[in-house]
Amino acid sequence: MTDSPRVAPKNGRARNLPGSWLSTSNSLLSMMALARNVLLPIDDFVVAGSQSDIDRGNREADRIFRAQGNRAGRGRCNRDGTPKETLAPQGLILSTGESNPEGHSLLSRILLLEVSPGDVIPPEDSGKFDELVQMGDSGSLASIMSGFIHFYTYQRPIVLDLIKSLKLEARKADWGCNCLPRTVDILGELNGGFHAFIAFAKRVGAISDSKTSELVELLQETLCEVAREQSLVTEEADPVEQFLQYISSALIAGQCHLRDLENEKPADYETVLGWRVFRIDHKTQKEDNSSESNPNPKKEPVNAFSEQNFQDHFIAQGECIGWIDDDDIYLSISQSLEEAQRYAKSTRLKPLPLSDKTLGKQMKAKELLKNSETDRCTTRVCVAGSMTRVLHIERQTLLEYKTDKASTTEEYAFEREKHDFMKLLGE
Repeated sequence: MTDSPRVAPKNGRARNLPGSWLSTSNSLLSMMALARNVLLPIDDFVVAGSQSDIDRGNREADRIFRAQGNRAGRGRCNRDGTPKETLAPQGLILSTGESNPEGHSLLSRILLLEVSPGDVIPPEDSGKFDELVQMGDSGSLASIMSGFIHFYTYQRPIVLDLIKSLKLEARKADWGCNCLPRTVDILGELNGGFHAFIAFAKRVGAISDSKTSELVELLQETLCEVAREQSLVTEEADPVEQFLQYISSALIAGQCHLRDLENEKPADYETVLGWRVFRIDHKTQKEDNSSESNPNPKKEPVNAFSEQNFQDHFIAQGECIGWIDDDDIYLSISQSLEEAQRYAKSTRLKPLPLSDKTLGKQMKAKELLKNSETDRCTTRVCVAGSMTRVLHIERQTLLEYKTDKASTTEEYAFEREKHDFMKLLGE
């Protein structure tokens, strides 16, 4: 992807693109305001170093991409309080890099394309790149762009109506995934721009009608694939999805736990609900305790691996964040969010930009709540005789485990090891 913009200038082998993420954000914003109606490449977005360096890089990327997505600049004032001229973006950004900027709402304003070797030009057509470079050196690409701009200038009202109609069609189309509205608008504008260039190519006789139909069909398949990939990226960056992921991981890691509605240990699947099992040899403990009253007890051979000797003791790990009842989970909204933030901090993950109120609202908007009151995001449940306000979700929303308990708990691993050891002893 880094080499693709190189073929556009007349000097096709130039390696310096106009913009670079090494520049300051103010410099890039000024360049975006000057680059009117042109494509502005900004090269090599990489966040590395300490956590503060990573945060600074993501903060600058957020400022640049958000200004481009909103088509709005940062207002400033002179010393006397009069407003300065706002430097709003006038063109379009094409950024390359090795990292994705962070932020759910930010990702909806950009279109991410992961490019691997051979995606732009297949290995069997490797000579095409050299051909494009030669066309850039000779000025052929610049002549093609000049012709398209000339065509667009005289057909501007028609082209704008075409782009607008295709953008409206994109909003009504079924993309086969949960695309955000801004993503759909971007896809619609790309579709409109492509059709505008195809109309220019047909006008000058560069392609035939059959080739046009082939390219349009290929475009639709490509846009649907891009829409699916973009939806996966935005879903992973969704704060609600991250909240559920953090809580699930914290439960399995033993940093918090769930109880039953009697405020006791759950009946099943304890180890995936934040409880840890400890096995104690009660027969050995009993003999040790009786030795004080009987200094010469009769010693009998004891099978250390006998099933009667061991008893499981479950101990809750961390704070209680909610309660479980069969396939229903009731989360304490404040305690669960606090534990999710604590888990993110301990694992150096991104903190959740959520409050108790926004978490409940977003979960209700996404229809993740199994039950809630009409004017609230929570519901009331009886826990150990007292009513408590909770977020009511289905178990599958937070935790996925098989119906066979032995295959999902640490107890199964212990029993299998014990069985193999007893078999080795010949019992």
